[in-house]
Amino acid sequence: MAIKILVATHKDVMLPSGGIYSPIFVGSNLHSDITSNFQPDNEGENISDLNPRFNELTAVYWAWKNDSSEILGLTHYRRLFRSTGLFNRKLLDGRQVMNALKKSDVILPQKRHYYIETIESHYYHSHSSQGLDILKEIIRLQPPKYRESFNRVLKARSAHMFNMFVMPRELFDQYCQWVFPILFEVDHRIDYSTLNGNETRAVGFVSEILMDVWIQANNVTYTEVPLYFVGSQHWGKKIVRFILNKFLGRKVNLNSHID
Repeated sequence: MAIKILVATHKDVMLPSGGIYSPIFVGSNLHSDITSNFQPDNEGENISDLNPRFNELTAVYWAWKNDSSEILGLTHYRRLFRSTGLFNRKLLDGRQVMNALKKSDVILPQKRHYYIETIESHYYHSHSSQGLDILKEIIRLQPPKYRESFNRVLKARSAHMFNMFVMPRELFDQYCQWVFPILFEVDHRIDYSTLNGNETRAVGFVSEILMDVWIQANNVTYTEVPLYFVGSQHWGKKIVRFILNKFLGRKVNLNSHID
């Protein structure tokens, strides 16, 4: 079966390519210096212009509308799926993908745990409330299974973040058919004139919540895979920002996407 795992980037950096990995340059419409060995996200039907607000989801949309691979996935240039094993730094390969998908429906990154915060409170401490408030309004119009799943996800203290996944084409289509109309409506309702800096990426931020909503609502089984992080994770800065936001009432943006 044809497997393609897109590696989203908005920089000309060294990326895994060949085999099951395919670099894709997100926001291609906004750049004139795209290296020739990267797939641009502005070919065919696309939403490349929305990249400043949708982040890596412009790559997901491009794959949905233009790629025919039987198994599709997404990683980032700084976050990649790796093989299991504490000290194993090899990337997930095609054989491992097939073995995992024999046991479960999809592959997801290991959950990120927040421990002393729920997903909802973490979002509100880290971002402008506007995106999540609007998403709540839209989800109220969804069928009961999605409303119930959404409430569970918000109350949880861990989640599958980063919009990273590998899944068969049929499930990929189902996910995209559900998530993009919701995100387009969120985008339509947001007053971007009130947002600054990273907060204009609100659609990308709220989208991370929706993967688990869809997974739970549809009883999709999953295998969790560890991540290989490229470069510094800036844990010192993240801890300081968390303390400022959580305990001192400050609002310092926490960026959980490719940057």
